[in-house]
Amino acid sequence: MKKAIATALKAELLEVYTANKLPAEPFRKDAEAVGMRRLKNVCLDYLSTLGDADITALALEQLKMGASMTDMVAATAVKNASRPPQIRE
Repeated sequence: MKKAIATALKAELLEVYTANKLPAEPFRKDAEAVGMRRLKNVCLDYLSTLGDADITALALEQLKMGASMTDMVAATAVKNASRPPQIRE
């Protein structure tokens, strides 16, 4: 279901993601900033279901920026989901 939504709304999700990016400094922890980070990371989560290299790159950029622990955890989840499963024998 998430992939179907992301496929249909990719452009809009990317637009909302971009509109809700906050600068790393100064770090804001007010309700508005928390909401913006949450919305941005929900968009990233939906977009990650597409398996696009550009979305994976977006997550890596977010991880490198390290603006908040919330952003880093969300980006790490996307990066982990983009890896093929490891088969152990």
